[in-house]
Amino acid sequence: MTNRKRLTWPDSSVPILKIKIKVFFQKIFFNLPFIDKVARKLSNAFKLISDLKNIEKKRRDGIALIRTDEKDSMSLGSNYGYKDEMGEFKVTLKYYEQINEPGFESSVSESYILYQSIVDKLSKLFSSDSSIKKFFNLGVSYGHIDYLLARKHPHIEFVGLDRSRFTRIFNEAHFSELSNLKFVSGDFFQYLKDRDFSCSVFFTARTLVYLPPSIIHKIYDTVCAKRFKYITLFEQVGLSMETLSPFIFDENERDSVLHREKFFIHNYPYYLETHGFVLNELELIKTNHPFPDFRILFALAKNTNS
Repeated sequence: MTNRKRLTWPDSSVPILKIKIKVFFQKIFFNLPFIDKVARKLSNAFKLISDLKNIEKKRRDGIALIRTDEKDSMSLGSNYGYKDEMGEFKVTLKYYEQINEPGFESSVSESYILYQSIVDKLSKLFSSDSSIKKFFNLGVSYGHIDYLLARKHPHIEFVGLDRSRFTRIFNEAHFSELSNLKFVSGDFFQYLKDRDFSCSVFFTARTLVYLPPSIIHKIYDTVCAKRFKYITLFEQVGLSMETLSPFIFDENERDSVLHREKFFIHNYPYYLETHGFVLNELELIKTNHPFPDFRILFALAKNTNS
């Protein structure tokens, strides 16, 4: 990477032809229903083919969702994220079970390398700036990372927020031993309203991908106003199922696009710099995810007014 404020992904080294061919046939099956009906009458050996129409519908629904950009997207029951508290809590359980599976370190997923990267990069940040007092995680889910960091950096207060009270109760039951780590549930904007977050780090991982542009602007507006010193993010990116083209991450305004189903790709450097943060680091992290185009985009930015 020669310019840390600009990245283009996927690059030409990623085998994306197979994906493009699949989307091509999805469109055919969606637009020509009689072909879909023929495929469904064939044996189970053609199950993938017969599913193409439904897959294409989900793709189009996802594109419509990012274009609609509904304002209540952070509310449980909206078209974004999870339907209710239990639905969100089930994801927490999924990550808990994944971490405790034998062979987790070598599993075909993004989680292990992602967690290692988060601990490594944030520990470097904490060590380089002794003024950091708080760490706030929006969309904490299972608090494994927060626990590892809080144990390693006892002088910093760690707060993990999720909408589901079941997630909060579960995390409190598993991570009650550390006095500098707490979990809360409820509305993000309401929680931040009357609290001081100067000299703090605002963090998201696998969270902003579920949200449309308007709410990310509102989140970062609030983070800037509350005088957070840093924003850091670890968000999934890859080949857009909307454009089937590489996405450019830089300081210029550009439309967010569909990644896969209800995942979205946003131009994070633009969001950060628009809200008064100077981008210090921008990097793609390769994990063990089975899809060859999947990467984690890491960004670290500092508040110019802090």
